[in-house]
Amino acid sequence: MTHKELAKKLGISPSTLSLVINHKPGISDNTRKKVLKELSDMGYDNLCKIRPSNSKNICFVIYRKDGSILDNHLFDYQMLASHTKRANELGYNTLLVNIDKNDNPVKQFEYLSTLDCSGIVLFSMEMDYEDFIPFAELNIPIVSLGNSVGKIPFSSVSPNNELGAYQAVEYLAECGHSKIGYLQCIARIPLFENRKFYFLSALREFQVDFNERYLITLRYTEEGSYQDFKKYLTEHSRSELADAYVCDDDTIAIGVLRALTEAGYRVPEDISIIGFEDRPGSAQIQPPLTTIHVSRDMMAVSAVNELIRLINLPANTDGFPQTIKYLSDTSLMIRGSVKTILF
Repeated sequence: MTHKELAKKLGISPSTLSLVINHKPGISDNTRKKVLKELSDMGYDNLCKIRPSNSKNICFVIYRKDGSILDNHLFDYQMLASHTKRANELGYNTLLVNIDKNDNPVKQFEYLSTLDCSGIVLFSMEMDYEDFIPFAELNIPIVSLGNSVGKIPFSSVSPNNELGAYQAVEYLAECGHSKIGYLQCIARIPLFENRKFYFLSALREFQVDFNERYLITLRYTEEGSYQDFKKYLTEHSRSELADAYVCDDDTIAIGVLRALTEAGYRVPEDISIIGFEDRPGSAQIQPPLTTIHVSRDMMAVSAVNELIRLINLPANTDGFPQTIKYLSDTSLMIRGSVKTILF
């Protein structure tokens, strides 16, 4: 029986059931006691098990929703390597688990719940709010890596997209650019929506007007973004292009740079480009890509540190361990894809 079905049988909401079995505040003591007794009478009191304190295993769970992001990079194993190293330093083993939303998720969660682990670092790049809900029912500490989820009480470690967008726009403004566009990925995951939001906010802060025609949507592969932007260039004149573009990710920035070069545009003399992530290879292309660096090592280490903190907190039926949202600051990597305009 699923938690949703069980909640219906008990005559309560799924969220109330989650609060009870996870020992979280937000309901009265009488309601908690009543639900606990009914669960025990029905033989489901095991749902309220105390989280294991003696297990030295933690899970690194990679969640694949549609593969729009993960499949294009075969997952960032730099994060997994940093996670495993830090976990070992703290005396924990790492169990790698893959969950694919399109491949019998119920069975996969049943398997996950049988593992002898004290907590989970959840690589959540492709996840939306509703994708986190089944994890909240596992009754063990969880840290979301790569995606901050404000409506569920998980700790999270994610890049400081507000700072990164500000750094990109500030640098372009300092270089004299006023016609600034944005190249967005067709896969609108929360990470990319967040970056676009703060990009537009930064433009307002620097009093730069944004022209909607400078917002261009491209596929999230180097080849796809190359083909899409190549087609865009055949349909639009130079006067319809911005002088500089900030991108959701280096992946599309590299494809766009290639399309511009083939079309006879010079980067950065004609058009400037700033990426985001500082992915491997962005420094080796021509010209080397100016980008916003995201520290994958620091994020992975911070996620493990936070998970171990949660694991070591004493169980408390009167409350729930306070979770924390961490932002990993970004840095601007100035290379060769942005032009300084001479006045």
